[in-house]
Amino acid sequence: MAQQQKSSKRRSLRSALKHKKLADTILDQLLDVQTKFNETMDKLDSDDTASLDDNYASTGAVAEQSEITTVADIVAVAEITNIDPVADVSDSLDGTFFTMQDTAGSVAFWIDTDDSGTTIPAGASAADRAIEITTIVTDDTAATIQGLLVTAIDADGQFSAASGAGNSVDVTDAVAEARTDSADGDTGFTITEGTAGVTAALLDGTFFEMNDVDGSVGFWIDTDDSGTTIPAGASALDRAVEITGIASGDSANDVATAVRAIINGDSKFTAPAPGANIIVATHVDLGDLTDSSDGDTGFAFATISQGSDSGRTVTSLLLSDAEGSEAQHKSSFRRTLRSALSHKKLADELLDSLSELQTTQNALLTKLDAEAGTLNDIDYESTLGITAVDSDAEGSEAQHKSSFRRSMRSALSHKKLANDILDATTGLQAAMNDALIQLDVDAGAGTGALTGLYTPFKVTAIDPDSE
Repeated sequence: MAQQQKSSKRRSLRSALKHKKLADTILDQLLDVQTKFNETMDKLDSDDTASLDDNYASTGAVAEQSEITTVADIVAVAEITNIDPVADVSDSLDGTFFTMQDTAGSVAFWIDTDDSGTTIPAGASAADRAIEITTIVTDDTAATIQGLLVTAIDADGQFSAASGAGNSVDVTDAVAEARTDSADGDTGFTITEGTAGVTAALLDGTFFEMNDVDGSVGFWIDTDDSGTTIPAGASALDRAVEITGIASGDSANDVATAVRAIINGDSKFTAPAPGANIIVATHVDLGDLTDSSDGDTGFAFATISQGSDSGRTVTSLLLSDAEGSEAQHKSSFRRTLRSALSHKKLADELLDSLSELQTTQNALLTKLDAEAGTLNDIDYESTLGITAVDSDAEGSEAQHKSSFRRSMRSALSHKKLANDILDATTGLQAAMNDALIQLDVDAGAGTGALTGLYTPFKVTAIDPDSE
């Protein structure tokens, strides 16, 4: 793409005016009103087949949306192992072993038949700890060995053991959490997992953070409404909301349903019924808010629509006649520009044109909101129409001794920059007037709906920083 100037419009105008703040304000204000006008045209076309709504001025800003993916409330489960022994045949079990697991690691149970001083087998010695069983006697039956295993295993504090069906032994871990499955070494016993151990992932006393315009909000969970104390992380936020609808062991979907109900019940958020375990929460307060985030629930958070503070209304920063503490410069904006351009009339025309564009944009939004649900007034052009600058008029019609365009070029010593600023201003003036005329046409149709296309009125916004 070809460069518009050797330096950007912004730098060129700063140089021409010898006033950085003055240059930046002119360009940024022009870009802002162009952008907001274009957004208004887009919205008019989005309402094309229906009556006007009432959020042209009020909700140009965007509400933030947060996606929350919940997890289940996982209650801990102790692992249960089933051991089905075989009989000893002529000391066949002597020096054999099997392994189980506790919180510290592997535990080898190894057999010394007749307590005859058998050496610990290498496999058992490799475990984190080993327990010798000396009570089994040569040729003991499987039924006898069942009772001896129950006694030996139950004596260890990390397990409880009881006789199961047939000759089996049911061993329950003392600590409820996930475990590596027990396994036989070389005894010939059949060892199976009866119940898988599960490590707890409890939601009780956990929290996550959302935000409204007044600050941070801690949503915290009291499972089973059991009187859990508010967690410190939630308490440290600007306000806290308790979630009591979750029951121990609830699935991720059930958790989502309970959490959504509390979020939706808060005046600062709305949330429809969740899809499975995914909640989409919309922030009532418009604008750019701090993103929602997890504290320690294990929920996943994502911002699916970033809030934005930029509405369609325009805030004029020109304060062209302000002085004293409210002035943006030591002199008023107007007098500063007159001095920088060395041309009073030129400065006034430029400022008055930009100010009128801003005023008209805001008045248009207000009037559109007042027409919500209908479109009856046919006075858009007559009440809001802009007296456009004729930047190329000369002679008796000229606004200056030379045309506005030539005066601007001379004052800035930059033909291209002067043209860009004037064309952007006059182009927006013309587009606004055309849009006002179309609104009067639509209102005159008496249907209360928009029939014309408004996006063609959109202007090409100036790029202050392009080169």
